[in-house]
Amino acid sequence: MDYDDGCAGMIQELKPYSSYKDSGVEWLGDVPEHWVVVSLRYLVVIRSGEAPPADKDVIGHYPVFGANGIIGRCSRFNSKEQHVVVGRVGTAGAVNVTPPREAWITDNVLIIDPLSKSILPAFLPLLLNVVDLASLTNQNAQPPSLLGGNIKSRKAIVPPLSPPNKPPSSASSTTPTTASGAPSTPNRS
Repeated sequence: MDYDDGCAGMIQELKPYSSYKDSGVEWLGDVPEHWVVVSLRYLVVIRSGEAPPADKDVIGHYPVFGANGIIGRCSRFNSKEQHVVVGRVGTAGAVNVTPPREAWITDNVLIIDPLSKSILPAFLPLLLNVVDLASLTNQNAQPPSLLGGNIKSRKAIVPPLSPPNKPPSSASSTTPTTASGAPSTPNRS
């Protein structure tokens, strides 16, 4: 048995759902039938960091995050919370997570936060790595860069907010929703 056959067998054994559908993504294969395709705009809010502080190259207490992670330390911070940051220029598309404490996040990254508390913090960086943000980089720009609008238009396959065959918990809506609260619709790419 080769590696691919072994993986396929293992994955088949892990499938806890009764029915599956083609994801439309060759490498992903089948996904649970109730999962939905949704644009990232319904899952995240995106904003840019700030220009690096003047004392970035001085030894300081706070980490400075650039396109590929920590690039130095400084004596000031512009964030007190954990964020997913994605390289905007330089290492465009690189996904990193800032610590859940003070840090400086530069304008070489895009800060990507979930729109809903139902999106687990550990899920977002995994999702962003799977949707291959580096492929959205504008190679005609100098230096090549990644725009927030390109990320928002990328589609992802995600589980719904409520379990299959159960109504959403919100009494205000009978429309099935995704993990972000966005309306659940069939894949109409």
